[in-house]
Amino acid sequence: LDWHDLQYLNDSHFVIPTRHQAITNSTYHQHLKLGLSSGSEVCKISSTQHHIVLQSLYNDMIGEFYIRTVLSVYQMMSNHKLFRQLELSILQSHNATNLVDPWEEDMQFYIHLGYFNKKLLDGHQLFLSGLQILRRQQYASSLSSIFNHRKRRRVESTGDCHCYQKLIFCGYDIYSQNDTDPKASKAPIVNPQAARNYTLWPSEFLNNEGIGRICRFPGSLNQHAKNDCKIWAGLRDFLISNIEMNHPTLEDEITNHRRTILLQKGLVDEGYGGNSKEWKFVGLTQRTYRRSWLNLPGVLSRCESAFVGNATNLQKVVCVEINVEQASSPYEQLLMHRSLDAIVGVQGAQLTQAIFLPRHATVLELLPWHPKGYSLRGAWTQSRDGPTPLGIIYHNTDLNHYGYSLDRESVPLCKHVSEEQEEECFMSSENKDRFVWANSNFNVSPDTVVQFISHLLLLDNKKDRKCENLMDGLSEKYVLYNVWCESKERKDGNHAHIGNMTLSLHHYYDKKT
Repeated sequence: LDWHDLQYLNDSHFVIPTRHQAITNSTYHQHLKLGLSSGSEVCKISSTQHHIVLQSLYNDMIGEFYIRTVLSVYQMMSNHKLFRQLELSILQSHNATNLVDPWEEDMQFYIHLGYFNKKLLDGHQLFLSGLQILRRQQYASSLSSIFNHRKRRRVESTGDCHCYQKLIFCGYDIYSQNDTDPKASKAPIVNPQAARNYTLWPSEFLNNEGIGRICRFPGSLNQHAKNDCKIWAGLRDFLISNIEMNHPTLEDEITNHRRTILLQKGLVDEGYGGNSKEWKFVGLTQRTYRRSWLNLPGVLSRCESAFVGNATNLQKVVCVEINVEQASSPYEQLLMHRSLDAIVGVQGAQLTQAIFLPRHATVLELLPWHPKGYSLRGAWTQSRDGPTPLGIIYHNTDLNHYGYSLDRESVPLCKHVSEEQEEECFMSSENKDRFVWANSNFNVSPDTVVQFISHLLLLDNKKDRKCENLMDGLSEKYVLYNVWCESKERKDGNHAHIGNMTLSLHHYYDKKT
C-alpha cells in the first residue's frame, strides 16, 4: 500500500485507486504489509511491541497538538483504573505477572498529519518523548514513514521491512452506520452495539472523555475551575519528570549551554567556573516567515544596555533570541528552553515549548493588536478576562504567566494613512492576508521588555513579591493570568516555599474586557 493512497482510505472500505479495487476491512487486516518494498518476500517482526498512531484536528500546529493530543494521551495514561484493567487483560492472555506503568511500555508513536504539505516537527517529537520513559532514543515518526513511497520503490528488497504485532490508531472519528443504506447520513454513535464506521477523519480531540470543556477552553473557566483545574499542572510535571529521567546529564548540559552564551557575549572569561545561576536568562521568541518580531535586534540591544551595560544598574540579565525553527533537534529545543528564567513572545505556537521552562519561571505573552469590529478572526488572542487559548496550558502550573496587550504602534502596516483610512487600507487586497493575526508581523517597544524584566522578573526582595504591590509601576496593558506572590489569603495546596517566602497562586484577570 502506498502512502499516496492513504488519502483515499475512508469509511468502511479501503479503496486502492490504482487498481480500482475495494478491499473489505477483514481482507485489509489480513493482507496489509506496511513498509514492504517491491520484491520483498520476508518481513521480520518489529522488536517494538506497541506502535501507536495519533490523530486529532490541527495536529500539524504545535499548540493545538499539545492541547488536543498530548493532553489526551497523558490523561489516558494517568487513568490508573482504565489502564490497569487493560494491562490485566493483556497479562492474563499471555500468562504474565509483571505490571508496568503505561509510560514505561515499549512504544513507538506516529503522527498522522492530514495534509501532504505539512511535516513532522521537532516539537511533536519533543512533547511525545515526555510521555514515555525511553528505553532507547526512539523519537516519534510521521505515519508516512511506515508506508511505501512510490518515488522510493526499488526492484530489489531493501530487507528493512517489519511486521507489527499491534498497530493502534487513536483519535479518529467513529460513526454509527446503516448497512442497508450506504448513503445514510452519519451520526455520532449512540448505541455502542450498533455497527460502526471507522474513518480516517480526525476527531476534535484524541480523547473526548473525562476532561470536559471546563479545563480545555478558557471561556469555560468559572470560579471553581480557576483553582480546581489541575490537569495542565499535572501534564507539565509529568513531561518534565520523564524527560529528566531520559536525560540524566541535562542539568550539566544546561550549565554548559548558559556558560557558552555568556562567553559568546563577552560577559565572562574562559576562567569562569560558576553555575551561572546568578544570571537571569530571558528568551525572546522569533519566527522566520510569519508573525516575525521585526525590531527584535533593537530590543536585544536595549536589554543589554539597560542591564549589563548600565554602570548604575548592574543587573545580571542576558536576553537571547529563541527560534525553534532553527533548532537542529528536539533535544536542542529542550536545552534552549530549559536554560531560561523567562520567555517573551507573541501569542501562538512558539510559546508552547515554554512548558519546559524551569520551575517558577516566567512567561510574558504578547497579545496582538487587533481593532474591534473588523471581520477577521483572532479576537480570542487578546483575551484578558481569562487565559488565551494558548495560555490555558500554563493555568494552575508553577509558572508565572503574564499578558501584555500590544497597541496600534506594534502593527507596521498602513502607517502612511489617516486613522479614518486605516480600515480600508488594512482590508485591501495588498494587506489583508498580512494583517490577519496569524500572519501579522509586529514590533514591540524595547521599553516594554525592560519594564517587564525590571518589575516582574527581578523580584529581589520580599516586598516586591507581595500580591498587593505586584502591579505597582506597571502599565495597565498588563494582565496577571497565573502568578505566585505573597498574600494574606492562603490556599490549601496552592502555595510554594521559595527561600524565606511562602507564595500562593492567584489569577488577576481584567474583568472590564
